[in-house]
Amino acid sequence: MSMKKIIIFSLMAVVLAACNPQQTAVDDLATFTERLEKESAEWSPAEWDDAMQHFSEITQTIERYQYTDEELQEIGRLEGRCFAYFAAYAASQFEAQTHDALQELQGAVDGFLDVLGN
Repeated sequence: MSMKKIIIFSLMAVVLAACNPQQTAVDDLATFTERLEKESAEWSPAEWDDAMQHFSEITQTIERYQYTDEELQEIGRLEGRCFAYFAAYAASQFEAQTHDALQELQGAVDGFLDVLGN
């Protein structure tokens, strides 16, 4: 295939994608899900906040359109995968906060008992 044909086919694909915002929204969700699966283990809290905002924007865009049952199932599958990562992150944050609170409480009890013991 000549370079000219490759360029023409590539441009046609871009134009078709731009003409179908409904499919573009689903593609954005798929790309976001892949990024979440590959990169999220190293994210900072600020990156998680950005990701949640981006996910919200994608889902709001998806809600603007009508989809077939098959498309809705795929959207649901992708959203479910994202929810699992968000839930795992929230659980890890809760665990860390609970650990810190328990350590602080232990210190408070120790300090209280120190005063009573003297």
